[in-house]
Amino acid sequence: MIPLPWLGNPYLSRFAFSTLSVLLTAISDDDETALTAQLPDITSAIHSACPPRSDTTVSPAWALVLAKALVSYKETLPGEFESELPRAWKSVWDFLESTDRDTRKSAAEALDLISTCFSSSLIEKALSDARQGTDNSVVMKIVAQIQKALDSLTFASSIPELLSVVSSLVRALRYRGGVVTNPTAAEVLMPDVVKKIGTLRTQKNFEYKEDADKTLGVVMGAIGPEALLEFLPLNLEPSDR
Repeated sequence: MIPLPWLGNPYLSRFAFSTLSVLLTAISDDDETALTAQLPDITSAIHSACPPRSDTTVSPAWALVLAKALVSYKETLPGEFESELPRAWKSVWDFLESTDRDTRKSAAEALDLISTCFSSSLIEKALSDARQGTDNSVVMKIVAQIQKALDSLTFASSIPELLSVVSSLVRALRYRGGVVTNPTAAEVLMPDVVKKIGTLRTQKNFEYKEDADKTLGVVMGAIGPEALLEFLPLNLEPSDR
């Protein structure tokens, strides 16, 4: 495994991760680069360099470089990356519990990048789970995780970031299996999440109505207004939007 040096100074470490992000983007743009074959080792090394959640200087840059490593991994070695996705998602997800807003925002941005790595095979496994009433697939576990988080006091201050992640998931799950008349994977896998956001949106003491509206707008754009209205609670009247 390629070791990543911990530079001692958090600002230097952040700069190093930012530089590595640029290099990883270059890998995505040119799959002939000599670094391509090293992506598994690079991704593993980034994982091993995970900073503590309290490190608000390094954490944002680390989360983003891990996400970019996974994107590059998928684009250049699509047959190998899937085993890394659950680990990367979990590692970045943990930073949504940070008390630092910038860290949470960077984590949400990183999760957005990771969600773009949902391949058709991963989504098909999730759809198969949904038909069988199980949640063994990676995508189903992620959907269940965010639904639970929306109900958790632990994530009370992270609601804007959670809503951003929901938007990312909906965009990633516009998959219809190649048949235009099929419902999107988001319709099949995320109705309970959408209903929860609609319920939160109607609560008088809910502080993040604008964020919820943005997410519901993304949902409507992905699945259409008719499907969205089937999921929303009956007491969400137009005058309350």
